[in-house]
Amino acid sequence: MVVAQEGDPIADMCSKAPFPDLCTSIAKAAGLKEADARKIGLAMVDKAHAKAIETLNFIKQSLKQKPDPSILKSLKDCSRFYDSVVIEMGPIRDGLEFGNPKFAEEYATSCATEADYCEGSFPPSKSPLTDKNKAVQDLCSSSCVLYALFNQP
Repeated sequence: MVVAQEGDPIADMCSKAPFPDLCTSIAKAAGLKEADARKIGLAMVDKAHAKAIETLNFIKQSLKQKPDPSILKSLKDCSRFYDSVVIEMGPIRDGLEFGNPKFAEEYATSCATEADYCEGSFPPSKSPLTDKNKAVQDLCSSSCVLYALFNQP
């Protein structure tokens, strides 16, 4: 758990985000030195995009390996869901980059929902994507909420 330290503006800002530890670790891994909500949000979107691509590639590899018939349809559904997620990362980034967090938030919500649909398409306890879906949901949710939180009029 990352604890906000005296004089650590990034940890202090991230302590107000939905997933403070995730926010702080991504900001620091991106080499950010100041508590700039837009830059932290963009770093989180970049991480979400990378995780979505990783998940889509995992799904495609799983489909090539002739998966258990009980999860075949779910993997195919998830492939379509994650095709959308990867495409929607561009508008999220644009919304944050150009100061329209509401626009970005709409797309981020859509991405988080697609990851949730993917997870829900599997029979109980059969999803090979649970951790990946949760990571995409958390990253998408946090990126825009953080930016909107600190850029209210």
